[in-house]
Amino acid sequence: METPWGEWLDDAVLRVLRRDERGNGDRVELMQPLRFLERDGTLCTVPRGFEFDGASIPKLLWGLIGAPLEGNYVRAAALHDYECRARTALPSTVHDRFYRAMRAEGVGRVQAWLMYRAVRHFGPTWEVA
Repeated sequence: METPWGEWLDDAVLRVLRRDERGNGDRVELMQPLRFLERDGTLCTVPRGFEFDGASIPKLLWGLIGAPLEGNYVRAAALHDYECRARTALPSTVHDRFYRAMRAEGVGRVQAWLMYRAVRHFGPTWEVA
């Protein structure tokens, strides 16, 4: 479904690699590529086989926001984690894309903004060569 924020072209098909009964340290692997089409036409792809642990949400906030792999922000978290590791774009571009990807997934404005501000403030930074 196309939105003013962009469009997800694929569902997240995940395989659990490690599960902790308390939700700590869960890891999953993408079983197929995950593509997000930006509103400007930029295609962002997370490759099949990418491993991640979901959104970086402090356990204290799980009751308010949700657990790392349970919300409608999982695809956006996979994209964000991948782009933070790949470092092919500026951090501000990657973090801004995270916000748009969440909104395209249907995450509400306030929740998406709070998660976006958290990655802008606490997330990784780097320089692009």
